[in-house]
Amino acid sequence: MNTEIVRTNPVRHIAITDIKPQLLLLVSWAYKFMNFKTTKEDLDFVVSNLAHCIKTDFANMTLKEVSEAFQNGVKLKYGDFVGGLSTSNFVFFLTKYNEHKQTIAKQAKVYVPKPTIEPTNEEKQAIIEKSIAACYDNYKRTGSIVDFGNVVCKELIKQGKIAFNPARFNQICEYVQVRLDAELNTRLNKTSLISEVRSIKSEIKELNIGNKQKDVEAEAYNELLKQYYATAHP
Repeated sequence: MNTEIVRTNPVRHIAITDIKPQLLLLVSWAYKFMNFKTTKEDLDFVVSNLAHCIKTDFANMTLKEVSEAFQNGVKLKYGDFVGGLSTSNFVFFLTKYNEHKQTIAKQAKVYVPKPTIEPTNEEKQAIIEKSIAACYDNYKRTGSIVDFGNVVCKELIKQGKIAFNPARFNQICEYVQVRLDAELNTRLNKTSLISEVRSIKSEIKELNIGNKQKDVEAEAYNELLKQYYATAHP
């Protein structure tokens, strides 16, 4: 996926697999700036936890903003922080960045946007077709699905190119839920930080009681699209 798109779009629209490489660069830079030594294993652990944390708790931030938050943090613009560069300290930087951003927003004058011009049906269809082409191109290059709002998958279902069977879709949802639960438990077993343990346990609880059904369905549509790309030639 285009690096600039990854950096400038809210992380809620970006797949974890696209977030992690950028996050690795930012975290590595922070360690180097502070002259802290670390191992690849520790870096991977911090990046993995941070990626899931950002996706869950800071979904409206862009990776460009995450970069600014980390730079401000290690330069002590948010004050001193205790210990080394742990996941909790990176989360502290993000929290402080958001607080500062909200303060500025409150102080700013109310902005009344100009009315937008509704695109024509032809323009809407052109945008959809462009999104379909970009999604498939990204899959061919990376093997991952980037489909904001599942627009591409739902459009291909509408066009009859992807056969949608409710019973089969429910099976995929069940598979996705098991996979997400396993990923969360793996993260839980790898951390000893109390704040992270609480956060991950909360995510597992929300997943198991059905409060993350929209996330599960979104991943299920991605899985459906991936299966289509693996067997068809769009």
